[in-house]
Amino acid sequence: GEEERTLLKRLEGWVTGRGRAEAVRLAIAGAIGRLGGEAREPTAATRALRVLLDDPSTRVRLAAIKAAAELDHDDLLEPLVDRISDPVGDVARAAIAAIERSSSPRATPLLHAITSTRAWMPRSPTPDADSETPP
Repeated sequence: GEEERTLLKRLEGWVTGRGRAEAVRLAIAGAIGRLGGEAREPTAATRALRVLLDDPSTRVRLAAIKAAAELDHDDLLEPLVDRISDPVGDVARAAIAAIERSSSPRATPLLHAITSTRAWMPRSPTPDADSETPP
């Protein structure tokens, strides 16, 4: 209800604020993920996750992918598809797995179209997957 709406709007504000610590961004992704499919206000959650899916930190991108999979909202399919070409292999593989697990009827055809028309290959895991090195 109203409490959830207020919380999600605050989380969205925290995500879009400049200079937030990685730990804060990780906590926000985790909080959104814990709401999962129970989120009655998916719009604020999906907006926040779109920002987190493009975060410079590999750990935050992975947490955002996990949260997106838990939320399982159709609006997050395209941002997840974008992560397939992430320079960090673990992120690309997590995005593929999240799309494969999606309950959206668009997920399977979308994934098939992307993987059959693009020359892509998730890269190997990187030793600095926990660093804040930009993708």
